[in-house]
Amino acid sequence: MRTLDRLWPASWSRMLAMHLAAMGLACAAMAPVAAVAQDFPNRPVKVIVTYPPGGGTDVLARLIQPVLAENLGQSVVIENKGGAGGSIGAAQAARAPADGYTLLFASALPHTAVAGMYQKLPYSPTNDFAGVSMATTLPYVIVANTAVPAKNLSELLALVRAKPGVLNFESAGIGSSTHLVGELFKKAFKVDVTHVPFTGGGPGLSALLANQVQLGFENLAAMVPYIQSGKLRAIAVTGARRSPLLPNVPTIAESGYPEFTVTGQFGYLVPAGVPRPVIARLNAAIDKTMKNPAVVANLAKLGAEAETSTPEAFDKLMKQESANWLGIIKELGIKAE
Repeated sequence: MRTLDRLWPASWSRMLAMHLAAMGLACAAMAPVAAVAQDFPNRPVKVIVTYPPGGGTDVLARLIQPVLAENLGQSVVIENKGGAGGSIGAAQAARAPADGYTLLFASALPHTAVAGMYQKLPYSPTNDFAGVSMATTLPYVIVANTAVPAKNLSELLALVRAKPGVLNFESAGIGSSTHLVGELFKKAFKVDVTHVPFTGGGPGLSALLANQVQLGFENLAAMVPYIQSGKLRAIAVTGARRSPLLPNVPTIAESGYPEFTVTGQFGYLVPAGVPRPVIARLNAAIDKTMKNPAVVANLAKLGAEAETSTPEAFDKLMKQESANWLGIIKELGIKAE
């Protein structure tokens, strides 16, 4: 009868020992991660919003904030870091410790597009962040100061073509969604409207209300109160269907231009390297928050819809948006000043 040593060569024994040792090291390395995730969060969580207070992105983040805090079991603190098309706040978020305690609440369009406008952006919008979840979607709306005589899209186009370069449109800054949607509008309709960038949605809105600028391609969430009160006039919405809040305002598509449809997509990112169990914990809290009836109802009042995703799906969306808008930015030659 052969001995066990003959059936199991010494080299196999050494390989088995090395394999078991490697497994032991891996398990030891995973243990702290699992412990951190189980304990997460044990202190307040910060959410960076890349625009000043009062703009559409800030409005959405603050609407979600209290219920998200409840579902995380910790305070959620919003920090506004505006400027440079959102890149100042995003750069701060990218440099934050990869522990899940700093999130970026971002609109997919400007967050990814900004890479096409700055030669030396200090971070990568896609590679230096990990997706957590989408949170909400909403269309944009073309708004005009009430001194503008145009009442609908056809009248606005006629006015702009009769006075090229005379009418101005505001934005939250170069590279913001309110800038890029306006540039896309100019390209699609071959019109000349002068872009006037501000340091955020709030200052731009103030200028629009004061008729210092005449037009805006704005996030619907920030505009609804001003439209409903008659302080601004809605010309058309950019989504695939009319907003229930503005049932008499047609979409651009149904106004005769079906190829023009743009929807804003907002969600949460964390610095790359945050442990997957921590991301999973954040994702679960966001998903629960966006299913909260009060949150859904309050979003609906702003014309927005709750919509969540897996972290992987949000990462994929960011890469798709990056590819789409970087091509448009290159074609239009948009650069940060």
